[in-house]
Parts: sequence; structure tokens; C-alpha cells
Amino acid sequence: MKVYIVRHGLTHWNAINRIQGKSDIELNEAGLEQAQKIANRLRLINFDAIFSSPLQRAKQTGEAIAKYHPQTPFFIEKELREVSFGEMEGKTWSPSEREKFQTPHDEFIFKNKGGESLEQRVETLVPVVEKWKKDYKGKTILLSTHGYIKKAILIAFQIAKFEEIQNLNFENTALSIINPFDIEQIELLNDASHLKETTVQ
Repeated sequence: MKVYIVRHGLTHWNAINRIQGKSDIELNEAGLEQAQKIANRLRLINFDAIFSSPLQRAKQTGEAIAKYHPQTPFFIEKELREVSFGEMEGKTWSPSEREKFQTPHDEFIFKNKGGESLEQRVETLVPVVEKWKKDYKGKTILLSTHGYIKKAILIAFQIAKFEEIQNLNFENTALSIINPFDIEQIELLNDASHLKETTVQ
């Protein structure tokens, strides 16, 4: 089984460092161009299924990729949506936010008022991941999702522990590829080299 994981393209909120969470923000012009570039990169891959978060920014990115795979089933998977950051959504992100966490576990279980923790999102993802493992063993799927949820996916697939990826910041449209049943489980991690290439329509 091979799993391609793509973070969505740039949004206006990304550009001004504003926390999005489950707020449904669409791609801006630069984000649409980024989505086209990752779509170009993946146009020759034979996917057995494409799954997308229901949020616009991930869905638009997934649809750009799916355009080159018209025979591939495209599914909306609600558990691929971003973590809810509660009352922090819409506010500007500050690196100092992490200073309040004494250990990686503190961040893993933390949730803002009205929000949810990454631990909770991993718990809801595990049954979905187990179903994918069963239904798509020996096959190739693509997940169009979000930065924080990419961490949850790696944890749910038992590819990495949170403390190993805590400080990893996934770029917009960054590509990761995992092979859950292989000895070398991580084939590619957070690669956005396609953004340096000229877009081909």
C-alpha cells in the first residue's frame, strides 16, 4: 500500500499567518497555482482512490489533482478536516504559543476553548485508517488534507510518534509518501520541490 498525502494550497489566511482550523477558507490565486503544480507532479501516478477533506482549501487542491485522474473515485472524508482550534481561529499565530508546552505530550493533548486536541483527531482517524489498510492493501491512494492533520495521519498509520514530528511544519501542497506495510515506511516527507517549477496547464 502506498499513500500520497498532500497539504492544501495557500489561502489568504495562510499568507497573513492567521489560524484557520475548521474555518472554511478557499484557496487564493497563489494557492490555486500551487494546486496546479502538485497536480502536474502527480498527473502520471495511478491512484486507486482520492480522498479529500470537506474544507474548500483541501477540496480545491484535491480536485485539481483529480482532474488528471477522471476514472479514479473521489471521496470526501470528514475525518481529514483540520483540527478545530476553537476560540483561536481567525487570530494570528505566534511561535510563542508553543512556549506554554513543557513536553510534546502537553501539546498533543492540548485543546483551545471550544476546540479539540490532536490526540482526539488521531482517535477519530484510526478507524478510517484501518479501513483504508484493509480496502486498499497493495493499492495506491491520495489524501488531500491539512498541515496539522498530516501529523495525525502519520500517527494513526503508526508511521511516527508525535514527539518525532512535533516541530515539522508542512508547506502548502507539500507531498509526503508513506508505505505502511513496508520496512521503509516513509518514502518522502514534506517535499515541495514542485513549487519551484513552471506551471504547465
